[in-house]
Amino acid sequence: MKNKYFLTAVCMYLNYIVIGVSVIILSMNMDALMEQFGTDRTGFGLVVSGIGIGKFIVLFISGVLSDKFGRKPFILIGMVGFIVYFMGILLSPNVPIALFFAVLAGMCNSFIDAGTYPALMEIFPTSAGTANLAIKFFSAAGQFIMPFIFSFIIQKNLNYSLSFYIVIGYLVLNIVFMFTRGFPALSTQSGAAEKEVKRTFYEKPKMAIEGVCLILMGFTSTTIFTVVQVWMAKVAEEYAGMSVAAASKMLTYFSLGVVIGGGAVGLDVVEYYAERGAAKVSIVEMQRELGKDLDLITKLAMMEIVEKYKVNVYTSTKLTQVNKSDFLVEDENGCMINLNFDLGFICLGMRADAPLLPELQAYALAEDIPLVNIGDSKVARRIIEGTREARDILKTIELLEDKRIKQALLQQQPVTAVYQ
Repeated sequence: MKNKYFLTAVCMYLNYIVIGVSVIILSMNMDALMEQFGTDRTGFGLVVSGIGIGKFIVLFISGVLSDKFGRKPFILIGMVGFIVYFMGILLSPNVPIALFFAVLAGMCNSFIDAGTYPALMEIFPTSAGTANLAIKFFSAAGQFIMPFIFSFIIQKNLNYSLSFYIVIGYLVLNIVFMFTRGFPALSTQSGAAEKEVKRTFYEKPKMAIEGVCLILMGFTSTTIFTVVQVWMAKVAEEYAGMSVAAASKMLTYFSLGVVIGGGAVGLDVVEYYAERGAAKVSIVEMQRELGKDLDLITKLAMMEIVEKYKVNVYTSTKLTQVNKSDFLVEDENGCMINLNFDLGFICLGMRADAPLLPELQAYALAEDIPLVNIGDSKVARRIIEGTREARDILKTIELLEDKRIKQALLQQQPVTAVYQ
């Protein structure tokens, strides 16, 4: 059955092309913007940091407000806000005003996220993980396309503002499109049900250790990614002697990568680097085919990417050794193959782990107790799938209990006859 909200999802995905270029459009026009703002690189860096500041300001409240007032209003606010941001940057005479518009862009990013992520989960309830994962593709697409647009503007000696106007025009069209789209009704019970789920751990996590490490990892990885987006082209231009147009494409090209694991995660990694111009990408999978457990649409899209970028595929092949700059793999005929890499990824996936399940099943059978296996102990996947299963079971029990109570009340209620 065709999903009636499919075009709504497409419209939301298209927004992430804009979000993908919102930072690099500044870095590619760095010299012109520094002259316009009357500042140096320190001031320019401050303006760029405003995007992160704005996102942080409303990060914790945007989701709550989206649940209360709806997805569409927040997405539209974010889209209009990005138009104001791009126009504001073009018209800003100094750093403080440019910083204001950068903060606005960060806030709009949070607004769009707050409306889009839950909306996609509501539109694609059975494949919410894949739906949200596709956001990365469109964000990366913007980062991939913009360097080529900028190079064209440089080569044709056009005004740098043209790149901003192209993005603004694109946004205006998408806003018109968004106004015509409908959204599913808000899922009001999902959040409450998820909060009621009691999480258990084999070993209780320690905030002072795991928590701090995860926070530091999130901070440093995001920081490095942002630094590369903003400064890589300038480093290539000044230290490698590249032209402005060629340096801008540094954001698109990587060198060589090998990915171990041909499931959803491994294919995502292949997609990310192949689309950015990696000279040679290989993927290794133990199964006889890639993406065996993916849904049909996602699998076809991934196979198209593999063919388009001429990815070297090794199926029925297992990893036997990891070295500093190569993987040693063994194919189905027992032949050993060395795969050299600059970047190597091991994406071995997940599987269900339920060591206590047989004992529980035996006990439940002996005591005549219904036992239902849900969540990651059944199939390894996202938390929301497990919580949704638990919620559905609880709702079914609640409905059955309500029905039983109503029947009991009806049986006890005296019959009153009225005569006239």
